[in-house]
Amino acid sequence: MPHDRLQRRANYYEEVLADHRAKELALKVLKRDIHLQPDQVQCLAMGKALPACFGLDRFMEAWKLGDLILTSRQKVCDWAQQLLFDEEYFL
Repeated sequence: MPHDRLQRRANYYEEVLADHRAKELALKVLKRDIHLQPDQVQCLAMGKALPACFGLDRFMEAWKLGDLILTSRQKVCDWAQQLLFDEEYFL
């Protein structure tokens, strides 16, 4: 991990673990639990924490302008956004 190398070489190193962006406690806990975990661990944790989530087809039907997309990776977010752009939701 890059931060391991930084810790060994830096005169001073402090990892900030406080999450000032997430407002809900449950989201803060989820983000803390999946931080730096492999994809499979993140997916399992998100599935347990967000049981009301539904598949892509229902997501595409239910999504409306202003809704947020929660993903564990930027690549997945980019993919979901591209699907929405392809469906011309923003025109």
